Amino acid sequence: MRIHAPNPRTPLYWARDLRDRIRRRPEGPLGRWGWFRAPGGPGPLLWVYAPDCDGARVGAEMVRGIRSVRVDVRAVVMAADGCAETLRPLFREYPGTAAAPMVADHQRAARRAASRLRPNGLLVVRQLPPHHVLKGVASAGVPVTAVGCEPPRRLPRGLVLEHVLPVGRVQAERWRGMGVEPEAPVDLEVLLARTDVEPTFRSLLIPGEGRSLLWTDALPAEAGQREAFLDAWGSGDRTLVVTGSGGEGVPGRAAVRLSDWDRARDPVEPGTVVWMDEDRWLPAVSASAFAGCLWKGRRTALWQALASGLPLVVGPEAAATLRDLGVDPEAGAVVATDWGEAERQWGHWAGEAFAWRDQQARTRRTFWEARRRAEQAMAILDRWVDRW
Repeated sequence: MRIHAPNPRTPLYWARDLRDRIRRRPEGPLGRWGWFRAPGGPGPLLWVYAPDCDGARVGAEMVRGIRSVRVDVRAVVMAADGCAETLRPLFREYPGTAAAPMVADHQRAARRAASRLRPNGLLVVRQLPPHHVLKGVASAGVPVTAVGCEPPRRLPRGLVLEHVLPVGRVQAERWRGMGVEPEAPVDLEVLLARTDVEPTFRSLLIPGEGRSLLWTDALPAEAGQREAFLDAWGSGDRTLVVTGSGGEGVPGRAAVRLSDWDRARDPVEPGTVVWMDEDRWLPAVSASAFAGCLWKGRRTALWQALASGLPLVVGPEAAATLRDLGVDPEAGAVVATDWGEAERQWGHWAGEAFAWRDQQARTRRTFWEARRRAEQAMAILDRWVDRW
């Protein structure tokens, strides 16, 4: 007879169960003890683990892709608190799919979840589960495919890694350093970029002929350079959208957050600095802007800018991110080392309409090449599921 060591966190879990029942949060005990129930149906089940909402959206997109060719596959997507409400509308048209809370970081909870769900495989997106969860998955004999995950410091004994799809070349090398040979690097987050957004946002924010919208994810750090940049590109017939909460402030200038503007949607006055404080505005801004300048290298922003065909200037950090993702930054954007180069490029596009249109075409071509690589990676997942 196998004897399990007592779980020292059990009294704490009981107290949290009581608190959840008082607050009418039935999902808490499910993840804490692994009391999950699989969706109805006779087909194989895919268990998806995504630690954050972005990863959950990528996981949901992969489930939808798999279900488009295998309608019998059921799926359970486990995501952090607050993400399930975002996922449930996506799954309404797919019977046999469900969103669930995260399983607790304990081996027995993970093993119990696996025994109740009886999954044919675990698909992990963006971040591997904690070590105790991986141990529970290994002891249950569930094979794992990791997408965009950093390798752990050590793999549990008996864990079966069937596929590893790293997000970039650097991450792929780290997996090789652990003795695991990954697939070709690919960022499946490119599948989330919107390509069907009409450029109507500009006419709502700055109506009138001859007014242009420009987008950047940062402002110059030096005060004098920042003022000169805002005078040149954020006044008159030009309006500047800056990614951020607006907490940095621009003394002496009118400013508005898009989340506040959305309540009444009144046109903004010339010279107003517009802060894009929520990622949900990314498709609208990138589709309506005349040009963009990205320095920070956030993959979500880069993919959406490329998907929109936005003539784009990228700084060294963003260029390095694109290279790691297998994208030639010189093909899809213009690489600048400082703000002066970025401003000169914007000025060139403003004066040369044909050069601006040529850059639009190169940007879109770069995006669709990356999109095709992501679809090829999805074929790997389809073949993985086809074996079930």
